[in-house]
Amino acid sequence: MGNSQPTSRNAALKKSAVKLQAQKISDFNGNELKWKSWKKKTRAAIGSAGLLDILDNAEIAESNLIDNETVFHILQVATADGNASHLVDSHEDSKNGHFAYRDLVAWYEGDTMTTETAESIRSRLDKLYLNTRITASEYINYFKLYTKQLSELGESYTKSKTVTIFLSQITDPDYSNTRELCVENK
Repeated sequence: MGNSQPTSRNAALKKSAVKLQAQKISDFNGNELKWKSWKKKTRAAIGSAGLLDILDNAEIAESNLIDNETVFHILQVATADGNASHLVDSHEDSKNGHFAYRDLVAWYEGDTMTTETAESIRSRLDKLYLNTRITASEYINYFKLYTKQLSELGESYTKSKTVTIFLSQITDPDYSNTRELCVENK
């Protein structure tokens, strides 16, 4: 009898931690550019609730059905209003959070989606210019963000190509001398 009380207390604490963490998991609308960030935040929240093994290990997920179902519901809530919901909802009958997460990863990190995501990021990078309508800080921040995203996808440009793009897209006359000096000094 003495052992059942701590066990039920631990279960209650775990359950309340899951509820708290579930509230911290942001919605995912299916935007491939938001995937990496959402995945990182979601793994952190689920990990702090002690459920990361459910995401990563099928055997642990199958031997902990309640935790697996909890993860399923967390993912279902997070994807409910976006176009990734079909991946999670396909596991509605089994309520298998591990499989739902596995399908999300396969979809958003598969070759086809990676290529499409890289093309989308390159398109944004191509449209980014330092001109009179954007500050230098904004230009640099967006440029770094896009090149980082390409790198995370394994689709980055070479260093020299990246520098060339960066400099060639500076069209603000206030920065023309700086740009020319950078080009001359490579």
